Amino acid sequence: MKKVFLVDANPLQINIWISYLRDSEWKLYTLKSLDDFGFRCRDFGPDIIVLGAGICEEEAAKLIKAEVSQIPVAVIGSAKTDDYDVMSFKTPFKPNEIELILNELLTKSKS
Repeated sequence: MKKVFLVDANPLQINIWISYLRDSEWKLYTLKSLDDFGFRCRDFGPDIIVLGAGICEEEAAKLIKAEVSQIPVAVIGSAKTDDYDVMSFKTPFKPNEIELILNELLTKSKS
């Protein structure tokens, strides 16, 4: 099973992800903020991290570099930082394509 760690302050976005990944090959772990990010991320062991549009990328960049720099990161929208390797989760996207997009991003990160 593949694992995705979603950090998004928008409860509606989180519910959409939960709904569409419920019966997929992806296990989802969510946080609404970067509080406790480091140890929760290490404990969950995701294959990819997705940052929602409302998450401060600069703060996330510092945490990711310090805690889990080997895990690929995708940002919903477009990335505003060069502090770490990041892929964009282009918007708008159709919720029923979340699994397909995650698989493509994970494949891209391994190449």
